[in-house]
Amino acid sequence: MPKNYWLKPIKGEEDTLPDAWVEARPDLLKQVRFWRRPSDIKMGELIIYYADRRLVAIVSAGEEGRSLYETHSDEEPGRSWALHVNKRKVVERINDAPSYEVLGIDSKSVRTQSHLRLNEAEFKRGEAAIDEVLVR
Repeated sequence: MPKNYWLKPIKGEEDTLPDAWVEARPDLLKQVRFWRRPSDIKMGELIIYYADRRLVAIVSAGEEGRSLYETHSDEEPGRSWALHVNKRKVVERINDAPSYEVLGIDSKSVRTQSHLRLNEAEFKRGEAAIDEVLVR
């Protein structure tokens, strides 16, 4: 069965994250919240985080999205579904991260989704761009 790949926006309390996002929101490397149940995400699938139009991390789903229970968060109101994740690759500063334009996807669809399925080629382009930043 083919593996799915995902693109997930991450945000801070005021809709944006500071440049040093890992320092401000280390919780995002352990779990990420969704405004709808991410039933289509399977354990082990890879998720690229983006913030401020940049690719900032790759994580893997630590559990099945369909098995989640709704919970509430004061930090992220309206995002009631928390998925545990495992850190893979992290660009610690947003300003150092590559643009999500390397994925070659429509920016309108990115802005209107809780998470967006990527095909393998799109994911590989994103991963290569992150890898390039990490080896500098």
